[in-house]
Amino acid sequence: MIPKVIYQTWKTKNIPYISKKNIKKMKKLNPDYEFKLYDDNDILDFIKDEYDERTLKAYKKLTIGAAKADFFRYLILYKKGGIYLDLDSEITKNLDDLIKDREAVISREGTRSYFCQWLMIFCKGHPILKKIIDITIDNVLKNYKKLDTCLLTGPWGPYTE
Repeated sequence: MIPKVIYQTWKTKNIPYISKKNIKKMKKLNPDYEFKLYDDNDILDFIKDEYDERTLKAYKKLTIGAAKADFFRYLILYKKGGIYLDLDSEITKNLDDLIKDREAVISREGTRSYFCQWLMIFCKGHPILKKIIDITIDNVLKNYKKLDTCLLTGPWGPYTE
C-alpha cells in the first residue's frame, strides 16, 4: 500500500512563490494527502536517524544539489513509501486513480530511454528502491569523480560497470 504522503525537498524552508502556489493547488486536488517538505538539514537528520554510516557518507560526498535530491528521493520512499515530487513540478489531478492498489508507479520521460524522476510513487520497502540505493552508494563511494549526475544518481543511472 502506498501511503498518502507527498515528499518534496528544497535547500531551505523558504520556497519560491510559484511552488507555494502549486502546493496549495495540489492540496485542494488531493485533500487526503499530506505534504512534507524536507530542507537540507531535515534530510541529514533523516539519513542519520534511518540509515547507516555508509549511506550517510555517500550522501555527504555528493556536492551537486540535483544528485542529493535524487539520492534522497530513493531513501525517503524506501523507508516510508509515498510520493516524491520535485518542487518545480505539480500534480493536476487527484492521485487516487493513478495509484489504486499498485505497489509502484514508474514512468518514462517522453521518448528518452530513462525513467522520470520528478514524480516517483512507491510502497515502503520496494525492492527496486533497495537496488537503486545500493548501486548509488557504490557509485558515489567508488566512482564519484568519473560520473556525471545523470549516471551517478539520476535518470540514466544509477550506473553499474
